[in-house]
Amino acid sequence: MERRTFLKTTGALSTVGIAGLAGCTGDDDNGEFPSENLTWMIPWSEGGGTDTYARQLAPLMEDPLGQSVQIDNRPGAGSLQGTEWLHGQDPDGYTFGTANTPGWDFTWRAQEVEGWDVEDFEPISYAGIFGYTLIVNNQHDISDFGELRDAYADDEISGFGFQGVGSDSHLGTLLLRENYDLAYDTAVAYDGGGPTAEAVISNEVAAGFATNTSAVAAEESGEATAVVNLMDVDITDTFPEIDSITNYGDSLGMDHRIPASADCTSWNT
Repeated sequence: MERRTFLKTTGALSTVGIAGLAGCTGDDDNGEFPSENLTWMIPWSEGGGTDTYARQLAPLMEDPLGQSVQIDNRPGAGSLQGTEWLHGQDPDGYTFGTANTPGWDFTWRAQEVEGWDVEDFEPISYAGIFGYTLIVNNQHDISDFGELRDAYADDEISGFGFQGVGSDSHLGTLLLRENYDLAYDTAVAYDGGGPTAEAVISNEVAAGFATNTSAVAAEESGEATAVVNLMDVDITDTFPEIDSITNYGDSLGMDHRIPASADCTSWNT
């Protein structure tokens, strides 16, 4: 299934949030807002779930706002580099950004950021809610979590990718080792779902975390497959044969250790 089909419901629901954005910004000196292009900062690289949502939603904003919306990817430090940049922009409504809300909370606490906190930003709207899967390079002929676990235990495969130091997927990576016996030899941090998926597709790492959206892109490449759903979100319409982590323990979503991630647009106040 193409990503456009997979995300069509999210795009429709997010239109309400976009209208709220226009109503909240107020007027500029000329009595009209916006009178110039807007910038949407994404604190991850291109190709991940957050970037995919933004690039589908941005065109829906442009017609009611009457201005172009430019996507500005600023990856690094598990999303904190882009968020720090956003914090330093003028609070005039022309620059806003997206945060993966549980990942944001884990990341800035893990990296001991000082000088600002999440209350310095004003939420605008939810852009989408999604879960996580694990994807595996097709060279390894692995079809479920049990086979993936055995392949790591037997040293048949190497490397496991996740989406940024301190992120929710980093926490999930640690939980998979401690509670689900996923004995990967090396865990590698990448700047978002896109680079993580690319690392699996190229077999730089054998397997790794993927948002549902980046997992679709990985499967479309023909080089990787989504093999286990980590959440209690039903994704069988998109991945009919996918294994479930509940066959091996608790859902990582149901017990709230890894909440289904919510992308939230916000601007600095």
